[in-house]
Amino acid sequence: LIGALLFAFIPHIWEKINQKEEVKITQANLILPNDKPQSIEIPILDLKMEIKEASVSANNWEIYDNAVSWLKNSGDLKSGNMILYAHNDLSKFGKIIQLGQGSEIILKNQWQEKHYKVIDAFQTSNQDLWPIEAKENRLTMYTCSGLFDVNRFFVIAEPVEEN
Repeated sequence: LIGALLFAFIPHIWEKINQKEEVKITQANLILPNDKPQSIEIPILDLKMEIKEASVSANNWEIYDNAVSWLKNSGDLKSGNMILYAHNDLSKFGKIIQLGQGSEIILKNQWQEKHYKVIDAFQTSNQDLWPIEAKENRLTMYTCSGLFDVNRFFVIAEPVEEN
């Protein structure tokens, strides 16, 4: 009797043992290393800097003295609105106010190089969040500006289509 029961339930037991949990990975929670920006170059400004991952916690934006910050929950080299920010001094993003439409920006990592073309540059109040909330596939760069940093200067660039 026990043998007959085991024989009857073995296929069911075997199925449960070999059943694998389905794992769903979406683009929203997976950024591959080859999609992360590692350096920025703006030829017209003679600017070349490392890019480091950064985050925001309790309205405290992580920022570096020796690198450009990449908001890690924003877009990447593959898609989305990639947000880069840095201090407003001449060795970092202080010169981005000189960028105009058509200026070239190059983002790189060890696997790829991606070119962007500036489509807009403007100053807003530090309360305006719409440039960083955009969902389009683009690059958004910004730095503090104005007396006592009451403003933000934004540069918006779109990817250059590869031929």
